[in-house]
Amino acid sequence: MGHENKDLIIFDRVYQLCKWLYPAVGNYPRGQRYILGERTTGLATEILLMISQANAEWSKTLTICGIVLRVRQLKTLLRLAMELKYLSFGQYEHAVGMVDEVGRLAWGWLKATLDKNANHNFYLGHLMTEGQS
Repeated sequence: MGHENKDLIIFDRVYQLCKWLYPAVGNYPRGQRYILGERTTGLATEILLMISQANAEWSKTLTICGIVLRVRQLKTLLRLAMELKYLSFGQYEHAVGMVDEVGRLAWGWLKATLDKNANHNFYLGHLMTEGQS
């Protein structure tokens, strides 16, 4: 049996990220709260929920791969928010530090659970050669 979500370091890190991110996005300009802000918080929440899903699955590889991709997307949206001045550079650095840690944890989890015989390895092999970005 898998561990409870509360026992997963990655779950805790994304939970803390969400707790930080929701108030930060609340300070985006009014129109962007419902466009870029909603997409950003939605992506972070989706990552949190996917961690719960992967933790409950017998074969976790595809779900964790989805987490890795969403972490990259989240990092891109945070950079966009910083460049548009919705986040200060300090806020951006703080958020990206948290996101990078989540990315490293997700890559470690992916490598540990990789099914070497799965049909989807052509895709995962491509991701694995790209490294941890």
